[in-house]
Amino acid sequence: MTRYEGDMDGLRREWRRVRQERLRIRDSLAGKGIDRTSIRKNREYRELKKRQKSLSNKIRHLEGRKSRRIAGEKKRET
Repeated sequence: MTRYEGDMDGLRREWRRVRQERLRIRDSLAGKGIDRTSIRKNREYRELKKRQKSLSNKIRHLEGRKSRRIAGEKKRET
């Protein structure tokens, strides 16, 4: 396993954990009868959504680096 794969696995694990927490909060608030707009304005929900977006970007950037590294290796082989 390369360093990139290890980093991506950790980030994906964190992304899933944050998503589950965000969905738990959403379902909890919806169960209390709070409308969708108010749920989106909830402080905890917004912070988790922001964290999830940040993790998504980090994963995307690591995947791009990995892809460029693989392409460079293939180019050198030919």
